[in-house]
Amino acid sequence: MPRDTHTEDTAADAGCLHCGQPRSSGDITGYCCIGCEAVHAALRDGDLLRYYELRGDRAEPVGELHLERRDRLWCEPIAASLRDATKPQTLTLGVQGMRCAACVWLIQELFARVSKDDHLLVNAGRGSLTLHVRPEFPLLRFIADVERFGYVLGKAGTQDRPADDLLMRLGVCAALALNTMMFSLAVYLGLQEGPLRSFMHTLSFGLTTLSVLIGAPVFLRSAWLALRSRVLHLDVPIAAGIALTYAAACWSFVSGQTEAAYYDSLSVFIALMLLGRYLQTRTVTNNQSRLLASTGAEAVMTRRIEDGVVALVPASNVRAGDLLLISAGDLVPVACTLESDHARCALDWITGESDPVSYEEDTAIPAGAFNIGGSAFRARAMQPFAESALRDLLAAPDRDHSERRTRTGDTFARIYVPSVVVSALAGCGYWWWQTGVLETGLSVATAVCVVTCPCAIGIATPLANDLVLSRLRRAGLFVRSTTLLDRLTTVTRVVFDKTGTLTTGRLRVTSIDALTQLDDEARHLLYTMTASSVHPKSVAIYRALHTRGGKLVASVDGTTPVTTEHPGRGISATFNGHEYRLGRHDFVGTGASDSLCFGRDGEVLVDIATSEDLRHDSARELRNLAHTGYETWILSGDQPERVRHLAGTVSIPNERALGGQSPDDKAAWIRAHDENDTLMIGDGINDSLAVREAYCSGTPSIDRAFMPGRTDFYFVTAGLAPIALALRLAKRLAGVTRLNQTFAVAYNVGAVGLSLAGLMRPWMAAVLMPLSSLVVLAWTGALLRDAGRVPTRRQSPALDPKPALVEGTL
Repeated sequence: MPRDTHTEDTAADAGCLHCGQPRSSGDITGYCCIGCEAVHAALRDGDLLRYYELRGDRAEPVGELHLERRDRLWCEPIAASLRDATKPQTLTLGVQGMRCAACVWLIQELFARVSKDDHLLVNAGRGSLTLHVRPEFPLLRFIADVERFGYVLGKAGTQDRPADDLLMRLGVCAALALNTMMFSLAVYLGLQEGPLRSFMHTLSFGLTTLSVLIGAPVFLRSAWLALRSRVLHLDVPIAAGIALTYAAACWSFVSGQTEAAYYDSLSVFIALMLLGRYLQTRTVTNNQSRLLASTGAEAVMTRRIEDGVVALVPASNVRAGDLLLISAGDLVPVACTLESDHARCALDWITGESDPVSYEEDTAIPAGAFNIGGSAFRARAMQPFAESALRDLLAAPDRDHSERRTRTGDTFARIYVPSVVVSALAGCGYWWWQTGVLETGLSVATAVCVVTCPCAIGIATPLANDLVLSRLRRAGLFVRSTTLLDRLTTVTRVVFDKTGTLTTGRLRVTSIDALTQLDDEARHLLYTMTASSVHPKSVAIYRALHTRGGKLVASVDGTTPVTTEHPGRGISATFNGHEYRLGRHDFVGTGASDSLCFGRDGEVLVDIATSEDLRHDSARELRNLAHTGYETWILSGDQPERVRHLAGTVSIPNERALGGQSPDDKAAWIRAHDENDTLMIGDGINDSLAVREAYCSGTPSIDRAFMPGRTDFYFVTAGLAPIALALRLAKRLAGVTRLNQTFAVAYNVGAVGLSLAGLMRPWMAAVLMPLSSLVVLAWTGALLRDAGRVPTRRQSPALDPKPALVEGTL
């Protein structure tokens, strides 16, 4: 992909030119991350700037694209099957990263530029592309084109969307409740007898029965599973209320005792509880569906050479002794011995080491390495995949974060359920003893169950969660677990990985002045050499020169100098009779230093210092976390001295900065220290074992679905600010929930008192139950109105060279 040549001069405090998000105060490129820079350039160079007009202010940073590591093996069998077809085929692909109508337009435009005779249907809600294409359609080219803009394509998944089912049930039950209320109103207003009353009574019972059949299974199934597990949560009183009230309704219908039917109350209650459940699952389901489904180790494919023929096989089929072909961007599935002359791999995904590693023939390459060289290499498997470290790292989590019950809900249910049951039984027994009529006692017990159904908690708490989740989503943090916000309230320790989490995963040149002192020929030649290299240090030099007017050079005959790579040493090029080299001192000139330098004809022209680029707000956010009372730690697989140096930059004590940690070491540390109070943030598969052990977990990495599929949340911002926001809003939400519970207790005490005194009437229950829900919903909305505030931004960054983002204060 051609790099961006955008050279607009922007103020240091301006937002990113692509997404408008805040960027580093020392950044002069105009972008918050390298991904935004690349995508902005691709949109401009491809004459696709209409994307910004369609998108408006709805923007998220792209992050690190890592196109050189993008998994394309999944699509090769699909492309081969398409080429072998004799007639047009219909293909369905999953796509990650679609957010709005602008994304749909962009993908459709890219498709149209590849083929005018084929058809594409984009489903943004489902995250899928349906292609009706001829056999000659260039599928691999289309996938590569789309992924250049920050999207990730994969096999079409069959992700379950419980919110869709709930929405259907909610719509039907709401309509039934409204009709039941209309028929009951006539009875409340004086219709006492006659065939019309009998008809309305029968119709109300029928509509209520439909409400129970459609809406009640959601809560009855959950309550049954809870009781089998000997656990009480809020679905138990909801299910009990539905069951008891419907039993009373049936008895009333059969016996002809219409005074205590409670048809409308039950229908409204079911609709309200479904509304609460839909609010609870809607945002989390949407966040989960934004990502491609992660199938773990089963999704890893590799190329195996059999009798001189390259075959694409599942990595799980690899045996010891198999000869593998690892193409550029491919993952090494098992520990291998290199049989080619050389290879260059990135290990940061598994070890946290930020520098790429060069391998020579007959050396061992670990499982999980990425081939970031420009060509494929051959390697002999040293072990079967069943023994590969990658298999354990990609294993599915042994516990489902999204199914953990909340402490707040469990505590309330443990108190609430016995209280309601005891009150109902006491009322029934007392009035049966006083009157000698069982029906009177059952009527009182039914009234207790109806008016004490937890509407306030069943609706207000999901609403509060939805407001907070929506606020976090606008801030770039996407929650995948329905119980995360409750668990965050007990967090006292935040543990960070280093490379790719606290840092951006890329290097930055710190000796800028030295580069500007080079003569024009040397400076432009260095720019040309680094433009074709993917080594992190070359990329850093390229970016530094690019923002200072770097230009590609050509000889007098118009040819561009050819850059030659010397694995493990550096790169070289010949221009106008001179040989230029970039690399270690012993490669460029004289001396044995490992530091980076650039020279001509054996003479060192300049020493080039680089450092790992921190996320723009890492230091500030970690200091704020410590000031708020959180312990901050670093667990990294990178070299200990690098980890300690970075810890000093972000104000973390050396004793809390642990380097050289293997995946098992990280997991063991979490197990030893986590007492339901640790939040782990990591981006590499080397962090997967640790996030499984941590009470809460998050990741900034979404280029592959392995990590976000194992964590409670993921974030897409260039900085770390959403983490502190989530911790702060979680505590605020807990306070609102406690106030709602206090209101619920006060309301239920009064309602139960009226019921036990025999004063509760069906019309009173029909009014009190929804009225209490409306009051607590208004209360909740007022307390969390700041959390729902939409950030304001000036006009689109494509039209405004200095976009600004103004966040509402919380």
